[in-house]
Amino acid sequence: MRFGLRLAIALSISSTAPGQIVDSNPNPLFAGFTNSEPYKNYLQSALNSVEPVPLRAQCPSLTVIDFNKYLIVETPTFVREQGNYNIDSGKWIARVIVDRCGTQSVRRVLLEAIPGGMNITADFGRGL
Repeated sequence: MRFGLRLAIALSISSTAPGQIVDSNPNPLFAGFTNSEPYKNYLQSALNSVEPVPLRAQCPSLTVIDFNKYLIVETPTFVREQGNYNIDSGKWIARVIVDRCGTQSVRRVLLEAIPGGMNITADFGRGL
């Protein structure tokens, strides 16, 4: 699975109740993508890289617990390359539950796959 990434960074910390953003796309390719280990690892690395210094001082590392809830903004498309399907375009809001040193916290991320490229942009902006 091709998984190149680029970030546009800000942070969204939320206490929204679980279940408000749900899987809204029956596409099995997208479901497989958003349940993959590379996707989880990307989210965990990206969230840790943008955690504000005061929060990082309280808890130096976030661990992703639940990462496959999302709301589709623009329908994802996939291309087949060398027998594999790779995400080519689309935009979605991911709802990620992280463990902050024993406490669960919610992060929301706006992700966009860039058509024809290897990049996914992630906006950790407020108000998502």
